[in-house]
This record gives sequence, structure tokens and C-alpha cells, in this order.
Amino acid sequence: MRSFDGDCSFSLSIKIITLFLYSSILFSDEYRISYRYTVHNATLIHQELAISPTMTKCLGKNSKSILFPYNPTNTITQTLLNHYEELLSFLSTLGIEIIATSSTQQTLYDTMTTITFKTQCFQILKQKDILKIISLK
Repeated sequence: MRSFDGDCSFSLSIKIITLFLYSSILFSDEYRISYRYTVHNATLIHQELAISPTMTKCLGKNSKSILFPYNPTNTITQTLLNHYEELLSFLSTLGIEIIATSSTQQTLYDTMTTITFKTQCFQILKQKDILKIISLK
């Protein structure tokens, strides 16, 4: 496609921008993220956030996404830990498993609850100052 004055630099710039946008999606990093915590008698006894790069390409389509401010000097894990509450809120919309047990012996009541956010594959796009996390379903 040529511009009105016969110069084809406009169409070349459009092709370069399109190629850049597609390459940023194609070359994004993929990670598996999961979170689990256990509460015993209203006291948090175990908490674990697992973030690991995938060994193979994840299959699926883009589902939900969230944006975080990103500093390139920080690692992805460090950035996600800095925005811990927002990340947990996002993960909770994707699926939760709750296992609860309780028992009573004489007058003692004992409870144990384990909440697990489903381990899922995420695509992570790093740009200048934004980290975009996209869930794959």
C-alpha cells in the first residue's frame, strides 16, 4: 500500500510495527503459578507461592489478564511478590480448591483448612515499565 505521494515508507512502518507487536506476543515467557496456604485453628501455618518457567509450550487461548508496574532491574518473582495481594485476587478468579477438616475431642475443637489456587499456565509479557500476565485456558 502506498501513501498518496507515492512513498511506500508508510506501509513499511506499518509492517514493522505489526511485526514488533506479534513478536512480543510470540516471544513472551510462559510460567506456571500456584499458591497454597494452610490454616490450623485460625493460625496460618504454611504459605507457598510457586512461580516456575514452563519446560514445554503451554497450550490454550488467552483468557484473563492483569497489569503490574515493572522495573527491569527486578526479577519477575520479585515484581509479583511486591504486588502480592493483587496477584492473589487475580488468581482467585481463576479457580480455588478448599479442603477443610474439623474434629472435636471432649471440649477441644480442632480445624484445618487448606486453600489451593489452581496451578495454571500464564504468559508473561515484559515491556518497559509494565508486566502483563495473561492466563491461558
